[in-house]
Amino acid sequence: MFSSRCSGSLRLLLVGVLCASGCLEGDPEQLLDVALSVDLPEVVRSSEPFEFAYRWDPGDRFESTGHDYLVFVHFVDAEGNIVAQDDHALPVPSSEWRSGRSVEYRRWFRFLDPIDVEHVDVVVGLYDDEGRASLRDFARPDYAVVGRLEIRLDEGRGIPLRGRGWYKLERSPTSSELWHWLGEQATVVFANPRRDAVLHIEASAPVPLLGSPQRVMVYLNEVEIANFEISTEDRLRWRLPATAEELGEGEFVEFRIATALNVVSSEVIPGSVSDRRLGLKVFYLHLGEG
Repeated sequence: MFSSRCSGSLRLLLVGVLCASGCLEGDPEQLLDVALSVDLPEVVRSSEPFEFAYRWDPGDRFESTGHDYLVFVHFVDAEGNIVAQDDHALPVPSSEWRSGRSVEYRRWFRFLDPIDVEHVDVVVGLYDDEGRASLRDFARPDYAVVGRLEIRLDEGRGIPLRGRGWYKLERSPTSSELWHWLGEQATVVFANPRRDAVLHIEASAPVPLLGSPQRVMVYLNEVEIANFEISTEDRLRWRLPATAEELGEGEFVEFRIATALNVVSSEVIPGSVSDRRLGLKVFYLHLGEG
C-alpha cells in the first residue's frame, strides 16, 4: 500500500481505573495487558489521504475493566501543537476484548486544513468520558508516540481544476468542512499526471431520503472504471486506480460521476423550497500517486 513503511510495536499496561495524567501513585486496582502495533507510512503528501493499520493484542494477563474506550490519534508538530487528529471508535468495543483475540483495522485519514510543517509525531492513546486511560512504561503515562510522518507539500498537484454539474460549494456552520452536491451526474477535470494514479473520493449518499441504496458509476474519459452501491448515509471513501495508459496522452483528464437515483429536496424535506436534485454529497476529490 505504501512505498515505505515504519511500524511501531508497543506493550501497553493500561490502568483500569482512569485518573488525571500522572496519577500513578500506589498500585493500580487493575492492569490491562495490551500490545499495540501501528503500521504507518514514513512520508505523506499534505493533501492526499493516507492509511494507518492498527492492531491491539490483549495479552495473557488481560482482564477487561468494562470500559468502552475511544482511540485518540494526535498529529503533533515540533513545538508540541496538535495540528490534526483522528479520534475514533474501536471496531470491537474494548469491554468485549479477550486475551489472545487481536483487534485489527485500517483507517484512512487526510488533513482537512493546510499543513505547513516538515514532520509530525503520531500520538495514540485511549480515553472515555472519565478521561484518558493511563499507560505505564512510557515517558508520559497517558499516551504513546508510535511514529513520525514526513510531510511533503503537494504544490497543487492532484487538485481538481474545473468541472460541470455541481451545485455551489457549501460549508459546515460548525467547522471548516466543505462539500458539493451533485444530482444525476457531474464531471471533474485534473491535470494529467502521465503516470499511474489513484482517484480519491470521499462522499455520502442521502440513502434515507432516497428510500433505497444509491448506485454510483465513475467514468474515466467515458470508460467505466467503477460501479458500486452505497447502502448507508455514512461518509465513505474510495480509491480508484487508473493506469497511465487509461489516463491517456492529453494535457487534462476528465472523470464523470453518475448516480442512479436522486431526490428533489422540496419533495422530501418539510419546509424546503429547493428544486435541487440530490444524488451524492462529495467532500473530497483528489488525483494522487498510484
